[in-house]
Amino acid sequence: MSEILVIGQPEIVEGFSLAGADVETCSDPSRLEWRVMDLLRGRSHGIVIITEELYESLPEKVRLKAEESGRPLFITLPRPRGEDFWTEQEDMITRIIRRAIGYRLKIRR
Repeated sequence: MSEILVIGQPEIVEGFSLAGADVETCSDPSRLEWRVMDLLRGRSHGIVIITEELYESLPEKVRLKAEESGRPLFITLPRPRGEDFWTEQEDMITRIIRRAIGYRLKIRR
């Protein structure tokens, strides 16, 4: 079993299995909600990556529990969206670093 689990549409997550990550295909938000709660109870993976579209379909209560979790660490896999894409990615990376080390870093190019 891998420390990393990737959840999303088949065409997106297939490549992660080649890198050694566990993958699960999912397109049903209610099934995802159940799976996230199961992952929070079991803590079988260290990192859970969920496609952004699916993650946003989760109820706010479940998203908050996932965001507050130390293990597993939930990360969204964003889809590119125009000119602001890299700025948004830097913000996301900054939030992840702050959660991991408890300190805010400024990322410079």
